[in-house]
Amino acid sequence: MFSDLQMKTTSQFALQALYAKLAPIKDFAHNFRDLEDRKGASIVVPVFDLSAATEFDESTNDYCANAGGVDAATVNLNTHLKQGITYTDRDVVETEVQWFRDGGIAVGSAVARGIYKTVMDLLNTTNITLTATASLSSKADFAALGSIADANNLDISQTVLMLSPTTYDTLLGTLDAYVYGGPEAIRSGYIPQLYGFKAVVRAVGLNSAFKAVLADVNSLGIASRYLAPEGVNVLNAAWKGTDENSGLTIGFRAFSVPCKGRNYLVGEVLMGAKIIRPTGFVGINAD
Repeated sequence: MFSDLQMKTTSQFALQALYAKLAPIKDFAHNFRDLEDRKGASIVVPVFDLSAATEFDESTNDYCANAGGVDAATVNLNTHLKQGITYTDRDVVETEVQWFRDGGIAVGSAVARGIYKTVMDLLNTTNITLTATASLSSKADFAALGSIADANNLDISQTVLMLSPTTYDTLLGTLDAYVYGGPEAIRSGYIPQLYGFKAVVRAVGLNSAFKAVLADVNSLGIASRYLAPEGVNVLNAAWKGTDENSGLTIGFRAFSVPCKGRNYLVGEVLMGAKIIRPTGFVGINAD
């Protein structure tokens, strides 16, 4: 049986690994934790697409005029990702807490890579139809991407600038780490509030058709729900851990095959990702 300490250790380090791996897309994962325990194969996400506020007309005293509606986007939880590790009793005896720490990191990292690929596969030429051409070699070039965001009605403070690894490396060559985000921000591949953007990120796996993508954080939805095992009585333990920043939940189940002397620890996530507002993305092609 897993002790409370072992479960806590595994969850803690798994979530740390998940958060680190998902840094480039963490701003798109909205926290729907209050919906986590509800039944259903989808989560409905509210979408608010409002125009700028206008001056109140005192002659009519009409508070109903120009009120924007609320749309709903359904994020289907149709992706079940899992990764497990197998180990013997001796493995645990010889390493103790370190085993559960490292096992949690391995499982969390593996699950995160699956989530990341699922999301990045959506950023393709079919889903991103708005494009622009720009030179991307100097500070001025990267700063000018803000004008492209403005021209496409994107709120720059709520827009993530996703750069291909090569383009991100070019950007780093123009920056002073002690001025732009600090050395830790640059090493992590996530620089907050650079050039007015919510963040500038190194997006491994970005579609090769683009050197960069301007992405509104409210235009892509990522959600998950805990997949509770029904046969819990035949398991050694079953528990979950939720990343407080994104609301994404990893479920864990541990079980044994006594006749083979082997134990299993499996991490999984039931999740979905969807382009909620296609006009919230602009693909950048280098000239």
